[in-house]
Amino acid sequence: MFPGVGWILWQERAALPQDMVLECDLLGGDIDTFTLNFSRSGAPVVAQYYNFLRLGFEGYRAVRQTCRDVAVYLAGRIAEIPALEVVSDGARLPVPAVRVRPGHEPLTVRDISERLRLHGWQVPTYPLPPDLEHVEVMRLVVRNGFSQDTASLLADHLHQEVAHLQSRQSASANA
Repeated sequence: MFPGVGWILWQERAALPQDMVLECDLLGGDIDTFTLNFSRSGAPVVAQYYNFLRLGFEGYRAVRQTCRDVAVYLAGRIAEIPALEVVSDGARLPVPAVRVRPGHEPLTVRDISERLRLHGWQVPTYPLPPDLEHVEVMRLVVRNGFSQDTASLLADHLHQEVAHLQSRQSASANA
């Protein structure tokens, strides 16, 4: 459960999308690579391997399931906020994604993220991929150690800050 560490294997080279392969001039020769950053320390890989050995399959699965359970809980709490729409509930990957529900503009996920920083939260915002790039989402990563109590506190702060932003918007609209 180290960020940026994951594994994908392709049985046949033809199955790997060619636009994901980078050509690198490395040590005087061209080499194809499929990696976002090949000049990183191997420490996270070793640490992940250690966790596999220490926890075993069932232990590792339990840790990941707990992350998914907390993510689903968090997404459920966020779904209670009328101005927000849960795009991904964290059931598959423990990364709920949330957008502003259409009709609740000028509220933006960027404004919400900025307000959450007042409470110490760092919640990134992203546009979706091509053909949906006009939609921006907040991505909330639930990793090992992010408890349901912590998720509840984040959800409370989200409720509070969305209400704050909406009251500011309605006050300026009435002025």
